[in-house]
Amino acid sequence: MLGLVLGLVFAVAAIVLLLIVLPPASLPGGTISHSDQARVTAESSIRATILQSAGGIVLITGLVLTARTIYLSRETHLTDRFTKAVDQLGGDFLEVRVGGIYALDRLARNSPRDRQLVIEVLTAYLHINAGIDTGLPPTRERPAPDVQTALTVLATL
Repeated sequence: MLGLVLGLVFAVAAIVLLLIVLPPASLPGGTISHSDQARVTAESSIRATILQSAGGIVLITGLVLTARTIYLSRETHLTDRFTKAVDQLGGDFLEVRVGGIYALDRLARNSPRDRQLVIEVLTAYLHINAGIDTGLPPTRERPAPDVQTALTVLATL
């Protein structure tokens, strides 16, 4: 990516240098006739068009790089949020685990692409912490608060 930017800067610098150096060198010495004046005006018009095009290319390249940076920053932020929430699920304190469940809920709502992953993580959490699929007979007790929270979040996703 750095090579692309350096190449673009070099190309623009070369174009600008050529546009500054070449036109004056092509002017005839002494007086300028009417045909020479038309030629100089045409060269100046072409020079302006080339400079505007080069400026447009630089602007578009900057916009593309900025959009890419914003996208990567958002993806990194979502990954960090997911990692922290999963870490909280393994916490020793009930409040930390419940906070992790709600953090995953919010992540699923903010990032539709990660919604299925959050559902799978919460389902695995329930399998581990609620004794689902353990072969033990079900009890009539109320589920633990973190298990109930995970069930509630899954029901709303």
